[in-house]
This record gives sequence, structure tokens and C-alpha cells, in this order.
Amino acid sequence: MFRDVAATGVAAWTPSSNTLPPTMPEEGVGDSDGNSEFKDNQCDMNLDIDSLQQGHTSQSRSSGQKQTSESIPSQKKKKIRGAAMLDDRISQLITICQNRFERTSQESPSSIDNVMTIVRALPGVENTFVVQASYILLKRSHREMFLTFKDPKSQLEWLQEMIYNQKK
Repeated sequence: MFRDVAATGVAAWTPSSNTLPPTMPEEGVGDSDGNSEFKDNQCDMNLDIDSLQQGHTSQSRSSGQKQTSESIPSQKKKKIRGAAMLDDRISQLITICQNRFERTSQESPSSIDNVMTIVRALPGVENTFVVQASYILLKRSHREMFLTFKDPKSQLEWLQEMIYNQKK
């Protein structure tokens, strides 16, 4: 963008020169007639900008209060500060963790311990059968299926079939 451009002359200055130019020209000098009056040719309006700026600043300083717009209805909004919001989020996380812990601490009927107690209580079961059944019942879906059979004889037959199919 600035290829082949050189800053020369009295007002030439670069940040790398480490010294400020002796006089900084004021912005706007030379680009207008110096009159601070604005004339809008389309609307036929004349505004004296200096008097507007002075009047506005003296008005706001003399009142000593913030200017509020009466056209906007004031609504009280509940502002939550950062620390309060963080405290709320941490409380929510604690509640979630406690609920999860309570859920897992309540022993489900399809837990390995409960199912293996039922398997050991089946009639005519030997230790080798219990070990083979434990491999089958490692999967939760198998434990749940095992529990759907209410009759101990049906449970035993299902386990024997699963062990037989596993050996194939």
C-alpha cells in the first residue's frame, strides 16, 4: 500500500527516529476557513458547533449528576457479579456430583454381587459352573437377562446354554 512513498519535509517523522518533531501541527489546520459553524445545505440548518459543545459540557458539569433518558423506562435488572456466579456454578457441580454418587451407591439388583449370590444359590451348582457363569455374567445385559427368568430352574438352563454356546 505504501510502496514507493517517502515522508519528507518539515512534518516528516517516524516512530523509529526516537524523537518527536519540534512542533506538531494541529488537526484540521488549513483544510477549512477556521469557522466552526456548520451549514447543512440540504436542510437549510445552521449550527454553531462551538456553542453546542460549550453548552453541553457546562450543563453536565453544573448539574453534578448523571444524565438519564426519561424516554427509556428504568428496569431493575438483577446483576450477578463474577464471584456470585462462580459460587452458583460450583454449587450446581457439587449437587450433580452428589446425585451421581448417591445413584451409584444404591446397589442395583443386576449388580455382579447380587447376581452371583443367586447363581451360588441355584440347586446342584458346582464351583466350576459358578466360575464359568461368572465369565458370562460379566456383561450387564447378560445379568439383566438372567434376572428376567424368575424360576431358578429357568435361570440354570439359561446359564448352561450360554456356557455351551461360549465353548463353540
